[in-house]
Amino acid sequence: MAEDVRRFIEALITKYGVWRVATGPFLLVPILAALGLVAGGSTVSVIAASLTLLISVILVVALAQQLRTERRRRAERDKVITRLVGILAASDKPAPYAYRTWDEHVVVSRHGDTVIDQWKEVVVEQGQELSILWAGTEQSAGRPTETERRKIEVFACNFTDTPQGRRDGADYDLVEVWQENALVIYLPLDQPIQEGRRLKIHITWVWPGFYRHLVEGGRDDVFWLSKRAKLQNLTFSMTFGPSCGLDRELRIRPFPGCPAPRQQLRADRSLVIDGAYGPKGVPPRAGFTLDNSVR
Repeated sequence: MAEDVRRFIEALITKYGVWRVATGPFLLVPILAALGLVAGGSTVSVIAASLTLLISVILVVALAQQLRTERRRRAERDKVITRLVGILAASDKPAPYAYRTWDEHVVVSRHGDTVIDQWKEVVVEQGQELSILWAGTEQSAGRPTETERRKIEVFACNFTDTPQGRRDGADYDLVEVWQENALVIYLPLDQPIQEGRRLKIHITWVWPGFYRHLVEGGRDDVFWLSKRAKLQNLTFSMTFGPSCGLDRELRIRPFPGCPAPRQQLRADRSLVIDGAYGPKGVPPRAGFTLDNSVR
């Protein structure tokens, strides 16, 4: 019986919309009163309470229907994304673009909450055409839970260099895909970019708890991967704010072929680590290990 009622209400919502179905029962009260079928305050109160209950049921059913529809759409979208990711992952061809410059600023606050800003200048390789761009970030220490994943935000836009500094432009639509601990984003371009052309893009990752393991006394790898897209020049800075509670410099072990970054513990108890790789090229896996464990 309940299932029949639910289907009946869903059919009405599909045909007439939520608003008409929800307000429709109230039209019965003046009609019944005009016909003399409703008399007395108590009768009206009972009818009003019944209508309120009915409307609550209608709204719940409507919300459930909307949720099911959204889940179906998301499932269909995920299938398309999965096929896209599979095609790109299976391809062993080099990316049709190279990173001419990559400037990254990282700010870490209490509990390891992290904001990563990346300014990248991409140049399309000779004989290639760029229609989709991809990027990823991985939490190397600890696996983010489903709840933590839902709190992560990613934004992307183009930018221009001005005498006053970088200026953000139009936002990009992007698609997010999880691959184990890595969050990968795909940016389909409105118009393909031809060889030799350049694209400047600003990506912001807001990642709660990204460096939680490190600030709580652990170790973490800081790295950049450029297996398929060449990376010519990389500059970076990391600022661990006073709320991280660091009272000493960290032990740093650079990856093979990579110079050790600089670090400075400031008077306000913030720790700044910075460095650069290039300009003659960056190793496919560049970076270093930070160690905050007790000595």
